[in-house]
Amino acid sequence: MKTTNEFCQTEYGQKLYKISMNAGFTCPNRDGKLGKRGCIFCSEGGSGDFSVPYNDEEAIEKEKEKLSRKYHGDKYIAYFQSFSNTYVPDGDVDRLRNIYLTTINRKDVAVLSIATRPDCLTEEIYELLKELNSIKPVWVELGLQTTRKESVDYIRRGYDTKVYDEAIKRLNEIGIHTITHVILFLPNETIDDMKRTVQHVVELGSKGIKLQLLHVLKNTDLAIEYEKNSFKLPTLDEYTKALKACIDLLPENMVVHRLTGDPPKKLLVEPKWAANKKVVLNAVKDVLAPQEPYYVYILMCEDGSLYTGSTNDIKLRFNKHQSGKGAKYTRSHPPVEIVYQEEFPSKRKALQREIEIKKMSRSKKLELVRLNEKMGN
Repeated sequence: MKTTNEFCQTEYGQKLYKISMNAGFTCPNRDGKLGKRGCIFCSEGGSGDFSVPYNDEEAIEKEKEKLSRKYHGDKYIAYFQSFSNTYVPDGDVDRLRNIYLTTINRKDVAVLSIATRPDCLTEEIYELLKELNSIKPVWVELGLQTTRKESVDYIRRGYDTKVYDEAIKRLNEIGIHTITHVILFLPNETIDDMKRTVQHVVELGSKGIKLQLLHVLKNTDLAIEYEKNSFKLPTLDEYTKALKACIDLLPENMVVHRLTGDPPKKLLVEPKWAANKKVVLNAVKDVLAPQEPYYVYILMCEDGSLYTGSTNDIKLRFNKHQSGKGAKYTRSHPPVEIVYQEEFPSKRKALQREIEIKKMSRSKKLELVRLNEKMGN
């Protein structure tokens, strides 16, 4: 798999950040064509809760200023995210053309990214996208979410998966960078269901994919459903394991544009852990990046006291403790032997366990030591 940053560096010679924009579009699931309540998980902002008006120069400059804290480039991805950005119920494709030509011709825009539904693409719109793509690169993101029929009906997606299949085929034919949005852990979906959806995306030839945890947001029908039934949502560990299972299905050249999602904290109902972006990203990194094992250990010191630490090399660390170069405590309480150790797949998990053990009473720590001896470790 490739990250978005890796893809942009290869294709465009630089790292690019998104500015989420909106142009006042709606959706056939909102304006009455298919329904008026939207997809069951969709917020009032149509997933564009962080977006700014595409023609509000002051708002765009403020977004660029925010990004300047971590990004020092002068080119951006103009991301039309709110609702369905190729949906023109009145057939006025010229309105689309004016919006997107205005945006793509901005000097600070390197890529035009358009989120939409596959049932909101017509022959005229395919021609428009081809035209735009001849000016600058165009990405089109399609909200598939799932291929499981029961889930399709449950979330009120409103179109058959064959419509997505045809849209991906046509977009690929005209040279558009296609991205497919998939939601993990829709109610009652198994890991195998999620993997089948991802496998379908791969087989259809989508150039990129977004994998996102299901967020229960305030003022959505999903929130009402959750309040009534409290369907199971994954823990962080369960999510990262499922994510890894899905990532393992992807070819090396597929671009992964998202791995978690970034829910608006003021709207998030569950899962609460999703609001801590740093913790989530670290957990994802632990699962996806190959890492050497990490250990938590307990040392018996000369005065009978116990010292708990963590390391990726217990023998080397123990030698440092004995030589007075390990930790402040062991300089004044020389260690005699290693009486307990646990192995973990990542430094993060080891540090969490180290903190747990340090909070234990001496008697609880000695119970761990005795159990360790009983198991022959």
